[in-house]
Amino acid sequence: MGLRRDSTARSRLFGEELRVRRRAAGLGGSALAESLRWSSAKITKLESGERGTSEVDVAVYLTRCGVVGDELARLLALHRGGEKDVWVQPFGAEPAERVRTLMTEEARATAITSYDCLLIPGLLQSADYTKAVLRGEDSPLRTTRQEVLRRPNRPDAVFFVDEQVLRRPVGGTGVMHDQLMALLFAPAVVRIVPVGPIPHGGVREGSFVLLDNADHRPVVYLENKVSNVFLENPAHVAEYRTTVMELSDLALGEPESREFVTRLADEYGALHGRSDDVAQEQLQRWQRRGELRGGGRVRGPGAGA
Repeated sequence: MGLRRDSTARSRLFGEELRVRRRAAGLGGSALAESLRWSSAKITKLESGERGTSEVDVAVYLTRCGVVGDELARLLALHRGGEKDVWVQPFGAEPAERVRTLMTEEARATAITSYDCLLIPGLLQSADYTKAVLRGEDSPLRTTRQEVLRRPNRPDAVFFVDEQVLRRPVGGTGVMHDQLMALLFAPAVVRIVPVGPIPHGGVREGSFVLLDNADHRPVVYLENKVSNVFLENPAHVAEYRTTVMELSDLALGEPESREFVTRLADEYGALHGRSDDVAQEQLQRWQRRGELRGGGRVRGPGAGA
């Protein structure tokens, strides 16, 4: 008899892996259940990550779908860690698998709250910006990810973006102009976090994404040089909610953020027509003095100190 367990990011990915393998084998859920002498409900719950079962049963399921050898061993290892509420997914995993894990969590999210201190959030990046970040490579999976913000029942999304992210000329002035214009038309709330003398929680903890869902089992997603990390421990999630509250107090309001992004986009657009040397000199001046000052009022990138 299967063992009951709560759903986690890892078990949900495992369930998705099972569903993919079953479909690849040309089997419907009912047909597979009948061949294994299981109930259809057991198949459905296992594939949704809501129900665990013994490793022997998992192995039977997978071999019935034609999964053997190294792939069988990999999926069994994924199954064993399904109960953990902290999952470190190393970058040794296939890039498509890592992105699929995040996409699974974004697809089930009812709300997405993001803070980014280095780059424009992936869900809001323009194609040229992404290509510049990836040093010339395209990212079809990132484009697919962005569809979550365009679906009819899209999640409520709020993106806190550090001011310096907008001042970092990734790809050059033309790319940045188009990227900032894309931010203005994003199907989400974008709020700019101004540079200030006191480090806030986002600066101390780094970029993160908080994903709420209808199951009331929120997930915090972190990314670093060697791994993706999914946090589901309530105490860990609470720490990041505190940081979100702090960012909300510090960030410019939505209208003020739009005004700042518009002004900076105009400045990038004006620089794009100049020589590379002149544009680079102006950009360096922005970065040296570029700080939003005083009571939420927005200073344009070309404004005096």
